[in-house]
Amino acid sequence: MLNAKLGLGELQTSDPRHMRVSIGVTEEGIGFRQNVTPSQDGNTVELHVEQMQFSENVMRYQTSLEFLNRKIAGLKSAIKGE
Repeated sequence: MLNAKLGLGELQTSDPRHMRVSIGVTEEGIGFRQNVTPSQDGNTVELHVEQMQFSENVMRYQTSLEFLNRKIAGLKSAIKGE
């Protein structure tokens, strides 16, 4: 019921051979984000949302690298006997 209110779920297709796509988070299929502020010209790209997603991805990547660097440094230290 909540998904229906948010406009989430499968998109309608005109042919059964079309790919199944969904709006929102699903276990299978391609996911699309719901527009926060729909534009008059039909452009579905929202720069502020894309920038936020990119920034989050950068932070996750940097955190992963820092974790790996510390893990490797700890292993090197253990091998050297320090």
